[in-house]
Amino acid sequence: MTDVSMPELAPVPEFPSATDLLAAVAGEARVLAGQADAATRRRLLVVAHAVELVTREIAAGWPPGRDDDACRRLSAAIRAGGHDSDLAAVADRLRDEVRRRVSVGAPGYAT
Repeated sequence: MTDVSMPELAPVPEFPSATDLLAAVAGEARVLAGQADAATRRRLLVVAHAVELVTREIAAGWPPGRDDDACRRLSAAIRAGGHDSDLAAVADRLRDEVRRRVSVGAPGYAT
């Protein structure tokens, strides 16, 4: 029996990541928007913007275990005066969180 050597195989291409796929969808929506009538163009641009936002959120690790109940409890406690003595510390924490969210939602917005 003769030894048959196997040919060198090309590397298997990696599948695109979720963010790569989302970027492609947003890009295609923007291309199609440029070719569409006014009403469809607006709708496609909204789609592109939403997909780009989701892409940025995924890249930033969002949502980081969002806890709506905790947010409601904090809001109720603030309204009830439960944080009047440490309002500056709460404001600092909330300011940091808002800045972080804005950096994802509207990256070019100066805070």
